[in-house]
Amino acid sequence: MNLSFSKSSVCGLGFVLMAFISMNPFIFWNDAGLLKALFFLLFILGVICSRFNGVIGHSSVVLVVAFLAIYLLMYFPFREYDYFRVSSIPFLLVGLVLFVDKRCIEKSLIYYVNLMFVISVLSLLSWCLYLINIPYFEVTVPQDFRRNINDSYSLYWGVVILSTQVFDVYGGISSFRSSGVFAEPGHFSMYLSLALALMERPLSNIKGLFISAAIVTTFSVAGYIALLAVFLYRYRIKALLFGFSGIFLLALFVATATVGADIIDTFILSKIYADGGILDSRTRYSGGEFWEQQITSVLLGMGNGYVGINEWVLSDFRSYLYKYGVLACLILFFIFFFIWWTTNPRRAHGQSCGILVMALLVLILVHRSWMVDSFLFFYFLFAMHIVGGKESVDHKAPCSRTSADGQLNSI
Repeated sequence: MNLSFSKSSVCGLGFVLMAFISMNPFIFWNDAGLLKALFFLLFILGVICSRFNGVIGHSSVVLVVAFLAIYLLMYFPFREYDYFRVSSIPFLLVGLVLFVDKRCIEKSLIYYVNLMFVISVLSLLSWCLYLINIPYFEVTVPQDFRRNINDSYSLYWGVVILSTQVFDVYGGISSFRSSGVFAEPGHFSMYLSLALALMERPLSNIKGLFISAAIVTTFSVAGYIALLAVFLYRYRIKALLFGFSGIFLLALFVATATVGADIIDTFILSKIYADGGILDSRTRYSGGEFWEQQITSVLLGMGNGYVGINEWVLSDFRSYLYKYGVLACLILFFIFFFIWWTTNPRRAHGQSCGILVMALLVLILVHRSWMVDSFLFFYFLFAMHIVGGKESVDHKAPCSRTSADGQLNSI
């Protein structure tokens, strides 16, 4: 192992650790400041050990300017409901993705897939053990972000279970919607989908199979949409056959087992057919319509604390509009379009990888807009520019054909 490889590995580990912190696993609940500080120091160490590019490409300069503009709109306290957030510091550091050596980003994407694979294995194992009622000593995981007194988390063989996500299967057997080590099944499914999108043939290796199976156990509508999108994009005609086969088996399951209908009705159909549609099934807010606000509020938003101060439950794109305004959305869409436009067309898989990941990020914006405030969101967005952009140096990378088969799909 040479020195440059060691630097790239340390830097890649630093980036994936910061992404992991922004995903809010249970080990960071209740102000685990010391542990967060340790990972933050590891990230700084990784960046220091990294070889900077020195002079970045013209397209990266444009992205740096756009990122700084959207950062100011999201975190600079110039509106009535703005307040300082500690998360603004690591969020600013995500811009370093555009400066560090490309190999660091490649390593970090590989580490991210490995991390999701390990959590998937742990989650599936726990899900199966719970299904056959293997006992485990009761451990309550304290948290301070769910106000419903009926919501509580317990630790079961390394994963967390939300009390309201447990359901009866048959004859006294119970199971649960998998959340992995995160707060909700929907969050877990999005994290897994991003890892799956980095693989060229996710069903051709053990990691892709485990990650796909873990998404299924989340019973998340958004997760199923993302899973279907990945399979359709990667397998096309074969995906249609898989999809029709899955629909047939699902229909057979519902027709022959009442419990199947109960599970699907509780976790999927109840959201789709809720009053106002799937977005309003998890929404609770009051006040005037966004477009009825003053023009400055429409353009610049109400402030990053507006939704929280009003105690609204609003997780879709409307939350982003209320907090940061139309201008922030336009800048974000410009970043998406610019990265797509600067993708290297000569790297077919690199291009498809970037487009697929960005499609999932759009799904996150529409359905889980709070994730846009996280390190993870822009880390993936900028990483796609670095590994697939026209100005990138073409060598083994997670989104190149050689790496996707030789590294990601075989790790």
